[in-house]
Amino acid sequence: MFGLMGGLWKPLLGVLVIGGVVFYWYYLTSRIDKQALMIQNLQAQSADLARQRDDIKQRCADNEATLKKAIDDQNAQIRVFETKAADLQRQVAEQQKKTQAQKQEYDKRIADIRQLPKPTTCDNSIKFLIDQGRKATWVGQ
Repeated sequence: MFGLMGGLWKPLLGVLVIGGVVFYWYYLTSRIDKQALMIQNLQAQSADLARQRDDIKQRCADNEATLKKAIDDQNAQIRVFETKAADLQRQVAEQQKKTQAQKQEYDKRIADIRQLPKPTTCDNSIKFLIDQGRKATWVGQ
C-alpha cells in the first residue's frame, strides 16, 4: 500500500495542506463577515440608542420647562389668593370694629332710655312717646 502511495504522498499532503488552508481561510472569512455584520448591527443600535437618549433629554427639558411654568403659574395664583385673603381679613376687621362701635352706641342708648323717668299714667305715657319720637334720630337719616 505504501508502495502505491509512495510517490503520491507528497502531492496528497500538498492537496491536504492547501485544502486545510482554504478551509481555514473560508472559516476566517466567514467569521470576519459575521463580525462585520455584527459591527454594523451594533453601530445601528448605538445610533438608535443615541437618538433615543437625545429624544429623552429633549422630552425631559420640555417637561422641566412645562413644570417650571406650571409652578410659576401656581405660585402667582397663590400670591393673588394671599392678597385677596389679606384684603378680606382687613375688611372683616373693619366690619367688626364698625359692628362693635354700633353695639356700644346702642348699648348706651338703651342704658339712657332705661334711666329716663317711667310714666305712671296713660296720659304721661303718650306724652313720653311723643317727646321721645321728636328727639329720636332715625337710623339712615
